[in-house]
Amino acid sequence: MLITSPSERRLITDPSAVDQVPSGEIRIRAKVFGGVAKQVTARANGGSQIPMTRSAAHVWSCVIPDITDGLRVLDVETTTADGKFKRDTIQVVVGSGDAATGALIVLSGKASS
Repeated sequence: MLITSPSERRLITDPSAVDQVPSGEIRIRAKVFGGVAKQVTARANGGSQIPMTRSAAHVWSCVIPDITDGLRVLDVETTTADGKFKRDTIQVVVGSGDAATGALIVLSGKASS
């Protein structure tokens, strides 16, 4: 299991790119390796599980709407047909413009007082 989109906060190189720093909603894409997934779900910050739909071989996607700006924890989980549980967890920065840049500065420890 690997979340392929959006970008994990440590991999953000361009805070203005919506595929790296989403705003308002998170479009999630994940790939399941090593088995056939029966169902795949996503959640942000421990909220409700949202079912994902298969969009290609072993690739699943969904949208989590109405997400507020800030650092969010994103989990994607599945149980494969042979009973193996898989999960990937990343931290995602949600925001636009100055909100995203400010969150990244704080997370990097470079904030000035």
